[in-house]
Order: sequence, then C-alpha cells, then structure tokens
Amino acid sequence: TQDAAYKTLSCLVAFLTAFRIKASYKKFWNGCERAYNIIGEFFDGTADLIAFSRMSKADPRAVDDFQQTLVRLVSLLNSVVFAELESGSQRSYDGELPTAYNFDLLDVSGLEDGTLEVLLQSESKPEVVFQWINQLIVEAWNKKIFSIDPPILTRAFADLAAGMQEFHEAQKITEVPFPFPYMMALQLCICVHWGLTPIVSTDWTDYAAVSFAWCFLLPFSLWFFVGLAMELDCPFQHTINSVDMRYLQRLLNTRLLSLIENFRHPLPKLGPEAKMTITRDNFDQDEGFRQNLRENLRQRAVAMQPQ
Repeated sequence: TQDAAYKTLSCLVAFLTAFRIKASYKKFWNGCERAYNIIGEFFDGTADLIAFSRMSKADPRAVDDFQQTLVRLVSLLNSVVFAELESGSQRSYDGELPTAYNFDLLDVSGLEDGTLEVLLQSESKPEVVFQWINQLIVEAWNKKIFSIDPPILTRAFADLAAGMQEFHEAQKITEVPFPFPYMMALQLCICVHWGLTPIVSTDWTDYAAVSFAWCFLLPFSLWFFVGLAMELDCPFQHTINSVDMRYLQRLLNTRLLSLIENFRHPLPKLGPEAKMTITRDNFDQDEGFRQNLRENLRQRAVAMQPQ
C-alpha cells in the first residue's frame, strides 16, 4: 500500500512537472520567434522606404535627411521595444533602467533637441516612436520624396505595423505569468514527494549508498526541471537562458547601416562578357569571388563580436 501510494504520487509529480516544462519551453520559443520577427519586420519596412526614395524628384538633401532620420528612429524604436519586453509588467524600475536602454543606437544624439526628453517623459515609449515614424513617412510623401504610387507605399506601413503587432504579442509572454495556484500545487507535491522518498527507499535496498543516491537524484532532478521552467518563463530578462537581444539590436543596426551605405551605389548591371543564355555550363567557378566572400564573412564576424 505504501509503495502504491508513493508510485501514484511520483506519477502525479512527473506529469505536473512535464506539463510545466512543456508550457515554459513553448513560451520561450514563442518569445524567441517574436523577437526575431520584430527586427525582421522593422528592417523590411525600412528597406521598402529606402528603396521607394530611389529615383526621387525631391531635393537630394531632403532625401538624405529623411533616410538618416528614419534609420535613427527605427534603431531607437527597436531598443525601447526590447526595454518594454524586458521590464514586463513592472513599470517602476526602482532607479535601475532596463538593460536594453544601454544597447548601441544609431546616433540618436543627432536628432533634434528635445526629442529624447519628450520620449523619456512618455509612458508608452514604443508607441510614441512608432507614431513619429508614421508621421515622418507622411511628411516625406508630401515632400514628393517617394517615387512610387500611394498603394505601393502602404506596404511599408504594413511591415512596420506588423513589427509592432509582434511586440504586442510578445507582451503577453512577459506580462501574463504562469498560473500561481498550479505552481504552488506542484511545489507542494514535490515537497511531499521529497519527504516520502527516504522512507520508501529504505524498503527497496539495504545499501546506504544506493538509498542516498536515490533520495538525492530523484528530488534534485524534479527541482532542477522546475527551476529550468521558471528560467524559460522569462525569455527577455538577459540571463544565460534568454534571447540575446543585445545581439539582435546590433544586428538590426548593421542592417540599417547597410541600407544607407549602399543607397548611392550604382545598381548591378550586366558586364560586356555576360552570356544572355544561361545554362548549366555557365555556372560560375570563379575561385577569386569565393575567396573574397570568405574574407568578407570573416571580417563581418569579427565586427559583430561584442566589444
């Protein structure tokens, strides 16, 4: 009877623990997906706007001002979005700002005086910066900076709005905790199981070492997985088991800079020796290109390393 009761409790604890880990694991990967989708949507919207300003009939100075302001605001938007996800439902920082506010930004000091002061006083920082970007696009449209028709311009609005939607979906991960009664019931069952294990193990073996190993390994494994689940519940908290948002911020900044740096470059065109009919025999075997590509990738990897 004692063994049957212990086995029943063990099955119950194992089931509750497995469900807890599964929920946290799903929550972690959902947060990881949201974080990468956020920078992806922000970049796509920015890339659309930079491309739409090519062949513009507006003053080149106005086009440059628009592009430079845009990339700064998008970099700032991504940072405040990550800061909101990091702080979660805690809106009082007790003098300690989220780590995301220390991320690298694209020269936000170059923005107009008073811009950052207005942002710091706002309680909805991501929404404020997002609205600034929307208004910047509308203003650019009135200045004839874009060379495309209005229906096509809506694609950029849709991409940026999709990034904000991913942010709002990610907020559910940080602001809605795992049910507290479930956590208390699970920990109570583990404590009871922990107390019964030494009593039951004495009937299973006459060896003290085996009994000790059983009493230590089984409860330890349960507590370990429960602790791991609690760690995975917070994918934006800058721990060893969280999403590397500093890397994502740096990655977005690098992509934004590439848009600005390559905007004035001429577009790729066919060379005089290009074959107009491409077949399997025309596959390029240029080893020089591969060597240059490998060197470029190596340099990029070094540049992406944290300072």
